[in-house]
Amino acid sequence: MKKRRLSQNEEAIRGILLIVVFIIGLIFLRDMLVKRGVNILMLTRQDYMNAVEYYMQKKYG
Repeated sequence: MKKRRLSQNEEAIRGILLIVVFIIGLIFLRDMLVKRGVNILMLTRQDYMNAVEYYMQKKYG
């Protein structure tokens, strides 16, 4: 019985560690995506501004 209880505790500890590692991995991934996302966002904003400028020149210039 004691051995079985120990293995259950080990399983619980393993599960908790897995969850912690998973959360840390998610945070790390999110940070990576945010860093890349900022660059992508800046690119799309620049493209958007260029498109607006082009449209304004077409319409009014």
